[in-house]
Formats: sequence, structure tokens, C-alpha cells
Amino acid sequence: TEAVLRLTRASKLKPANLDAWLSLAKAYVELNKLPLAIDVLDQGIAANPESFSLYQLAAEIELNQEHYNEANVYLEQAVSLNAQSLITNKLYAKSLYATRNYRSASIYAERSAKISPKDIDVLTLQADIANQRGKVGSAIEYLKTAINIQPASAELQHQLGKVYLNANLFDASTEHLQKAASINPSWAEPVVGLGLLYSKRRLFDQAISFFERAVELDPSDNNRAMLNGAFTDKKKSLEFDNNAPQLR
Repeated sequence: TEAVLRLTRASKLKPANLDAWLSLAKAYVELNKLPLAIDVLDQGIAANPESFSLYQLAAEIELNQEHYNEANVYLEQAVSLNAQSLITNKLYAKSLYATRNYRSASIYAERSAKISPKDIDVLTLQADIANQRGKVGSAIEYLKTAINIQPASAELQHQLGKVYLNANLFDASTEHLQKAASINPSWAEPVVGLGLLYSKRRLFDQAISFFERAVELDPSDNNRAMLNGAFTDKKKSLEFDNNAPQLR
């Protein structure tokens, strides 16, 4: 387009003009020509290696395409240029988490937390990272802190319930999954969690009841499969109980 041509000329005539590089890259994004947008930003970075905004935009474009390794290259530079940027530290932590670099992700999540201690997004990210590193106690504490800030969040209650469930802490898991289901009665995920909990406890009638409710809320293939699985597990359990006296 004419605007793209004009911006291209401006960036070449004045390579130090950051606005020209940024505008040209954004124009290519609008045209859904993302490789060209990245190419423009790389040229801008070569001419302006200390420009935080060019690295940041390039990282965001790569993240939107789930190109996490590529994004990490830009974010490493961006965060070195602006260590106090909450957005950049969070993006870097999330991108590192996506590439399973949990140790480094933890470092940048902690930096984000120091900048904004009550940021729910950061607290849940820290919980996810801690959980992946096997630090269940830390994950629980991060989520408890988040819930103290937003007690009416069904998502937070559900996330904490899942952490407790994975740790086989059934009473605590039940409490938070039930809270999540109560806060948002139309959301199937906490109900699915309760079904999984009772399946783990081999209380199949209760599990079936929750899975049936989940299917009513969200008749997805996955929810139907879990309901069918619960019926199968119940049948196998009954067959085992019936055959057990013969094995003695």
C-alpha cells in the first residue's frame, strides 16, 4: 500500500527514526504479513541496537504465533534494556515457561512480583512454575495469596482445587472446587474436577453424578469420555468385588 511504501522510504532515509520502523512493522502486522514485520524490526534493531520498543514489539509478534524460542531472544534483550518493565518481565517468564525452562521462568516471575506484588497474573504464573518444579507447597501459597486478593474468583478457586487434587489432598480440593462451582454454576471445569476427585477416591457413584452434571453444562467429547470412563471403572470395581470372595 501507499502507506507502507511511505514508511519504508522513511525508515531507509532515517534509520534512527524508531517511529518509522515501528509503524512499518505494525502496518505489516495489520496486513497479516508477520515475517515481513519481523524482518523490518530486525533491520530497525540493527540500526538501533539499544531500542527497547523494537525488541518488545518483535517479541510480541513472535509470542502471538507461539514462537517461544524466537520470542525469548528478543525478550532477553528487551528486559536487559528495561529491567523494570512489568509487561516485559511477565512476557519473558511466560515464554520461558512455555519452553519448559522453569528455573529461568521462576527468576523473571519473581522479578515481576517485586514490581507488582498483587498482580494476580504473576501469582498464578508463579504457582504454575512452582507446580512444575514439584514445589506444591509454594504453589499452594501463591494461590492462597491470590485468593486473598480476589476471593470471588472461580478460576483461582478451581486452580487451587486442582493443585490439592494432584497432591491427593482431597478435603482441601473438595472445598475449593465446590467454591469454584458455586461462584460460577455454569462452568463445567470445577464439576469435572469433583468428578475426577471422586474417581480417585473410587467413589464411582458420586463421580458419575458430577460427570453427568459436567456433560449437561458442556457436552464436549472429553467430558463424555470421562463420564463413560467412570461407568467403566464402576463396572470393573463391581466385578472385582464380586469375584473377590472366590479368590480367598
